[in-house]
Amino acid sequence: LTFPKDAPPLSPSHGAFLPVGRAKTMETDGAREERRRQAELRAAAAERRMRQQAPPSPSRAEGGADPQSKPGAARVGTWEAMNEKVLREVFTLLFGGSNVSKAIVTQWTSQGLLLGRDDSFKHILLQLQGGPCGVLAPVQAFLVKHLVFKTDFGGDLRSVTSGDITRALKAALCETLWRAGDYEGGCLVRLSSPDWVARVKAGVDLLGDTCDLDGLVPCVLGSLRIKRFSGRLDFLEALGEALEDLRTDLGVLLVLLSILTTRGNERIQGDRDDPTQPLITTPFGHASQEVVNLFLCGKAATNVFDGDMEVGGDYRLRGISSRTQVGFLTLLESHNYLTVGSFLKEPEYPVWVLGSDSHYTVLFSLDRAAQEEPERVRREKGVRKVFDEFDKSGGGGFIERGDLAAVLSKARCAEGVLGDLGMQDVVT
Repeated sequence: LTFPKDAPPLSPSHGAFLPVGRAKTMETDGAREERRRQAELRAAAAERRMRQQAPPSPSRAEGGADPQSKPGAARVGTWEAMNEKVLREVFTLLFGGSNVSKAIVTQWTSQGLLLGRDDSFKHILLQLQGGPCGVLAPVQAFLVKHLVFKTDFGGDLRSVTSGDITRALKAALCETLWRAGDYEGGCLVRLSSPDWVARVKAGVDLLGDTCDLDGLVPCVLGSLRIKRFSGRLDFLEALGEALEDLRTDLGVLLVLLSILTTRGNERIQGDRDDPTQPLITTPFGHASQEVVNLFLCGKAATNVFDGDMEVGGDYRLRGISSRTQVGFLTLLESHNYLTVGSFLKEPEYPVWVLGSDSHYTVLFSLDRAAQEEPERVRREKGVRKVFDEFDKSGGGGFIERGDLAAVLSKARCAEGVLGDLGMQDVVT
């Protein structure tokens, strides 16, 4: 794909992102180039050492095990055609089994992992179609993490090289996919051959306005191959070889199929509150929050609060189980539609996917000090966390009168607070 020279500047609503915070002191061109050259030499030497030290993968010829992957994946170490059964499984997850919108399928078969060509945007993934931002934004967030938060980053994104960006993109994809496989392995989906892009798109063009899987699957059958990896270094290398496929119009779909097959149908459905709903939502073809969460934390959790919420009987709402590397914030919280928990609000790195009612983009800081909080704020959040543990109203802000003493004790409130409150009602 080529982009016109007179194209308008990108904005956050078109796939760009917003940097905030302070940058480090700029270097001279000569010093920066020498630092970069030394860093690349060290990285290459380290990669060679890791390969030399990595144990060989067992094979059947050597008498080792030939482990099978999770449902929907190939055998370890073998490229295989993605068969009809697997395609039906993943397309049912994505689009549902019937009344699949041709417009939505077209959106998801017309978007690759494309980087900006201008120096100011060369590290930014460009969005050409509505819908795929739910994949592009998390990948962009992890790309920023691997690009900015490394020891040899010079403090100026304009100084990064195409090699830096490619390595960061590979690392971002490897991290997200490997986490989805519980750090045990990963699946990679690639094109069977480059000419399949045009053939798939031609098949989609011939579909009616809506179709079922009997119409959709034949459009893609034969176009994809899949391989499961048990070693992270081999997986990282294979991702580098697959980047050419990921730049095509099927690129984002390939990434999405890779993470779905890595996680496996059974685990994905177990992550969700309602496994009957498709991961790509109608009528606009947006990625669901479950897709975003799958990239951010490795699980297709439906919600963004911390942990799981028991709502009666054996039913529970599934949230985020631990602190994430990059976070998530949303405009919808300001409208009181939902609450984002601290695991996503306070990630390990100051990088956040930003959600609105119709789009995702990325916010980040070059300075990790941007995450620091005053003691008063930390104390207030600690008390709120204790209160929420005793709140049986489903987040309504109420606790039982009999639990008040336990709340104050666990929150380490000063002695005498309970006596001062007496038996009066307490409203927060």
